[in-house]
Amino acid sequence: MKMKNDKAQQIIVAAAGVFAREGFHKATVEEIARKAGVGKGTVYEYFESKDDLFRAMIREGVQLFLKVLAAELACEDGVRAKLIRFVEVSACFLKEHESQARFIMEDAWGLGKSFCQWMAETRQELSGLVREIIEEGVKKGELRPVDPDLVTKVFTGANHALIVSAFSTGEYPDREMATSLVDLLFQGLQP
Repeated sequence: MKMKNDKAQQIIVAAAGVFAREGFHKATVEEIARKAGVGKGTVYEYFESKDDLFRAMIREGVQLFLKVLAAELACEDGVRAKLIRFVEVSACFLKEHESQARFIMEDAWGLGKSFCQWMAETRQELSGLVREIIEEGVKKGELRPVDPDLVTKVFTGANHALIVSAFSTGEYPDREMATSLVDLLFQGLQP
């Protein structure tokens, strides 16, 4: 892929709409080029293949999400507040980008083993952010010593379940639900 510029960005934006509407297999580079207002050859100047473009689109979305999330979390003090904000920002971001998020979460996993491995690696960046919050909480004494990897998996898994559920119900997690999730993590199921 060539260095990113306005034209590459234009192609990625067009691709996001086409992939979300048509799915990966039905989407064509011709249609993406038409939506981007460029020729098919121009797409290939910036992206080696439709797969490369698809991955660039996802990478772009993940990077934007991480940037938004990091900025929001920087305004919060303490593990509990950061985790609540994490759920809220996740829900807000995915609601704003629902068609692309739905496609990626529901359909894209059928694109083969190498794509699934790549997605798992991409999600590690997000998990790393949660892991840092947990480690910071242990270091500051806000949390008892815990296995940060396990807590990260539990938290991100629960957050993911809320988002997937929201796709079918239309009810995205709000502050109350985010607080309930984090309180469940902090207090467990004890009375």
